[in-house]
Amino acid sequence: MRLKPGERGAVIGATGTGKSYASRLLIAGTTNLAVIDPKRSFPLQSDNDRVFSKPGFVRFLKPARFWYRPDESDISDLSMLDEIYRYCYQRGNITVYTDDVVGVMDNNRYPHFVRVCYQMGRSKGIGCLSCMQRPTGVPRPMITECTKFFIFRLIDYDDKKRARNFIPGYDANILNSKSRHHFYYYDHATHAEPRILRMPDMKGLI
Repeated sequence: MRLKPGERGAVIGATGTGKSYASRLLIAGTTNLAVIDPKRSFPLQSDNDRVFSKPGFVRFLKPARFWYRPDESDISDLSMLDEIYRYCYQRGNITVYTDDVVGVMDNNRYPHFVRVCYQMGRSKGIGCLSCMQRPTGVPRPMITECTKFFIFRLIDYDDKKRARNFIPGYDANILNSKSRHHFYYYDHATHAEPRILRMPDMKGLI
């Protein structure tokens, strides 16, 4: 279930379903990692993880693993966010995890290099994983370029409808009847049937 170099994945679901926990499992042990953390709440995973609030320091120090947590005044500055994604694209051989997709958007606009990383980064070994509450309204490459999906419970009708577009056999009613920590796992690359799993199942499969 872990992302291979160059793969794209999406972790989607309502608040409190386990998205962030699932994401932590998926990126655990990743050697080269950039965590885009606009809410400034995604936990560090080791003492070697570095935290930055300015893109310039990242570009200068070139850490293997880093968290980008923009200052309050920079959260809505798409140019600052674009610098981070551009750095990741130019660097290559890195997994880029965006913890809150809404946090890197401003009135339906998003950093240009988000699209570049998703659509042009495979040849440079750039893996992308994004966490979001709703698949509706997010940057299209963060959905259409993905191969692996981890879909927890969705509330909004439009979100459920969109989930059916990229997961064959997706049935929101089945998922809603189970624990909120159940999720659909679908690997588009293998075209296997989607599986309904629980968080403990995920631990055993990664």
